[in-house]
Amino acid sequence: MRLLVNGREVEIADGLSIAGYVAERSLIPERIIVEHNAEIINRDQWETVVLNEADQLEILTFVGGG
Repeated sequence: MRLLVNGREVEIADGLSIAGYVAERSLIPERIIVEHNAEIINRDQWETVVLNEADQLEILTFVGGG
């Protein structure tokens, strides 16, 4: 199935949750926030939010520096 991630179309397996997507991409959960269809999703809900065809994800990474 296809969805948009940060404005780019990607192909993922059916039934994948946000947590599964984050794990597949080797992202560090503590360093990102995820917006699903214009709603910020709390990390404790990532397992229960299943991605669907044409969903939109925005994944923002925190970067430290000075």
